[in-house]
Amino acid sequence: MAAAPTTVAVRLRGRSLRDAAPLLAVDGEHPLFLALPEPMPVGTILGIDEGDVSASPWAFEVRRVADGVIRGPAGLRGCFGRRIAADLEAHARRVGSEHLPSGAAARARVLLWRPAVTADGTSVIAFDEVADPAPPTRRRRGRARA
Repeated sequence: MAAAPTTVAVRLRGRSLRDAAPLLAVDGEHPLFLALPEPMPVGTILGIDEGDVSASPWAFEVRRVADGVIRGPAGLRGCFGRRIAADLEAHARRVGSEHLPSGAAARARVLLWRPAVTADGTSVIAFDEVADPAPPTRRRRGRARA
């Protein structure tokens, strides 16, 4: 049975998504339901600000989407989820390499897969790491200048 809704402000990566969205406590695997006309994908972390000034902001992790055939309480569209620590919302704002200092190059491992056979004859997939090739050297073409 769903309790009376609380109106909350919703942020996505620090930007306002909705100024007033109903948040309901529900029974089941995921204890909260956030009513949104366009539900966020599973795994999205949203910042939540309750209307009370004394309440500290917290984060909401989307665990299941209520859209289409599956609907939330009272037939609403939105997402089921759980309350998580607010610092996880700040961590979710760091997307890609935007948080790296200028000039810091991130090196990614490159793996190639190949079919292999173990000693007992089982077929497996093996991964080999590809080493960075030496940087190309520039050679002058043509005759040397005096």
